[in-house]
Formats: sequence, structure tokens, C-alpha cells
Amino acid sequence: DGNNNDVTLPNNSGFQLSDNITLTLKNMNLHCTDNSWPFEMLGTASRLVLQNVILCFDRNFSFSQGNLFIHDDVVFTGTSKFSYASTGMMYIQPCSTLMFDVGTTFSYSPDLFRPHTAAQRDNVYMTDQTSRLYLNGCTLTAPDSGMRLMAGSVLFDNSVTVNNLDGAGAGNTDAAKSIELGSGVVDDDVTTHVLAGARIDVTGYLFDNTAILTT
Repeated sequence: DGNNNDVTLPNNSGFQLSDNITLTLKNMNLHCTDNSWPFEMLGTASRLVLQNVILCFDRNFSFSQGNLFIHDDVVFTGTSKFSYASTGMMYIQPCSTLMFDVGTTFSYSPDLFRPHTAAQRDNVYMTDQTSRLYLNGCTLTAPDSGMRLMAGSVLFDNSVTVNNLDGAGAGNTDAAKSIELGSGVVDDDVTTHVLAGARIDVTGYLFDNTAILTT
């Protein structure tokens, strides 16, 4: 528990999480200036829990193994890219928000070095409608076979760039490679909020597959 203070990790420092171990970091502004992700997940069942954490990085980082849990408000700031490359799940819990702030990039690519399977399109799991992914002046990239967001809420604020690289191309309607909102089933519907003054620039295919259209 950082008690709402700044926590700075010096170069060549970080955390190693053994398999079946959970590390919870809460109530802190976490600063890291090293050129590597400060969390080394040593097993597929390693778990990192972030609760009320602001992550301030000036390098690109990749979460390549294990599971990530988002509680309350978690914010990525800066001008760098966070790549979710794990085949494990990212859980955005009820009444919780994962926010990518102005200038950041969220790259979703499970199993980074090989095309991921259809099941891995769903690895960002929003528990219910109170789970939120907040995209504020950032870039969302899905470079492999896209991604699917279900059950929660997605908010677009300021100018957001959406790059669905495998879905790029005029007239592309391949849902299996899209960035997909919902699954066509009511219980999986996503509430999408485009806030006042927001702009979404899309390369590729952003697929609204909600069963019930709302305004």
C-alpha cells in the first residue's frame, strides 16, 4: 500500500512473481524509467493486482505472461506503449476503470510472436456494466486477429486512434479480425460512450455487434 505517495523504481529493479503468486499494489503513483517492464511473471498463474494505481512510464512495456486484475481506478500515463501480450486474462473488476491517458498506446496482442486464437480475442474481461475501459486521447491497437470487448462500458474521450491492423483494407468486413464491441448476445452488450467533443479515427474494422442499440 503506497498510501497515495509516489513510488519510484530505480534502474534494474522490479518484482519477480512466481507461479501461483499474487502481488497487489494499491494507492500509489508508480514511476519507472528503466527500459524493461518491472514485473517479471514467472508462470502462467502469476497474478498482478493493481488497485488505485497511476503508472507513469517513459518506455514501452509488454505484459507477456500471467494474469492482470484491475480494481478501482488504474491509469496509464505518458507517451509510451503498453502491450498486453499474455495469453492469460486481464480482468476489469466491477466498479473499476482502466484508463489510457493522452499520448499513451494500448496494444492488445496475446501471444505476441504468433497469431492468437479466436478465444484469445476475449482476454480483456469486463465483469459487468460497471467495468470500464476509458480511452482518453490515446491509441488502441490490435495487431493480430483483433479483440472483442463484452459486458462492460467503453468510453472515448478527446481524439482516439483505433488501429485494427489485420482488419485494415477497404471494405474489410471480417469480424474475426475486427475490434468487436459485443457478441450479438444481449448479456454481452457493451455500452459505448463517445463523450462531447471526442473523435475516433479508425484504421481497419471497428465492429458494433451489440444486440440492443442504445443512444
